[in-house]
Amino acid sequence: MPNFAIISDQHWGVNGDNPFFLDNYVKFYDNIFFPGLVEHKVKAVLIPGDFWQSRKNINPLTLSIACKEFFAKLEAMGMPVFIAYGNHDVYYKNTNTVNTIDFLGEMFDNVTVVPTHLSFDNITLMSWICPDNQVELYDVIEKAPTKYLVGHFEIEGHEMTPGYPCQHGLSKGMFANWEKVVSGHFHVRGDDGLVFYTSNPSQTNWADYGAAKGFHILNDETGELTPIDNPYEVYAVHDYDEYVSPAAVIGDPLLENLRDKIVKIVVTSYVDVNLDLLKKFIVAVTEIAHKVVVVETEKFTAKTELEVGEDIKVMSIRDVLVDFAKETATGDNKDDVAAAMGAPYDKATS
Repeated sequence: MPNFAIISDQHWGVNGDNPFFLDNYVKFYDNIFFPGLVEHKVKAVLIPGDFWQSRKNINPLTLSIACKEFFAKLEAMGMPVFIAYGNHDVYYKNTNTVNTIDFLGEMFDNVTVVPTHLSFDNITLMSWICPDNQVELYDVIEKAPTKYLVGHFEIEGHEMTPGYPCQHGLSKGMFANWEKVVSGHFHVRGDDGLVFYTSNPSQTNWADYGAAKGFHILNDETGELTPIDNPYEVYAVHDYDEYVSPAAVIGDPLLENLRDKIVKIVVTSYVDVNLDLLKKFIVAVTEIAHKVVVVETEKFTAKTELEVGEDIKVMSIRDVLVDFAKETATGDNKDDVAAAMGAPYDKATS
């Protein structure tokens, strides 16, 4: 029973090509991804788009690490790789002809680039649909030449970001002739019985906090899709308690859980805490964490309470921004504008 590994939306170069995220990627690949390929006897790796973060340029450091730590190691394993275009991999919006993927097929003998679609065994791998290839790919979707479709689709009804479903895109009904559709693009795992969104392999912003990430194994005969989760969480939230937190010292489980992470320390009120003890704890966390943000919840922060009518509605800053967008946006694109409003907040707090 041949198994295929599916890893999508890697977004190499995320957060301004931050080395912290690049190192986190490599740790996941070395300790989880590559051993997983061997353990599950994977026949080939499928990459359904958004390998890169930027549509317009690739940072030399990011390029070097991606080639050495990902593609070169797959080549050394003799692992076939099939890679399709995602919307982040193509320069123009009406055609995929100018892209940042084709050269990978020229660099590595084991890498096959899929400009439109390619069928093998019971799987069809498909690239990003754009005006230039829409007629061809819609015809393939309708005919369903294989059981399973893997691609980079924007399908209405699925969550784009947590709590915000896509209000546009392709109709789910278009895929009725397939047994299973596995897609990248949205970074929220989702499964409606037909369409499964895999999400990205690593946490890259606060919207990913607490969310499962990783890659998947697709059994070519049964259609079973098995998640292999990434255990390396990037983000952590610590609710400060001055009777517990300041007592922590380097080596304690409480602090070790925050090591090498982007940490949000939540304080109810600076007025109600011993500031010397709080400072001591912040210094201790700063010594081991990648980045520390301190939030006071009695101000306009993650747990600000806003009174709406007779009810009390608890809203985060992100929710406030999105709610404002929905109230002020015009036309039929309120949900799109609302979803877009969350992106700057996620980036600013990553």
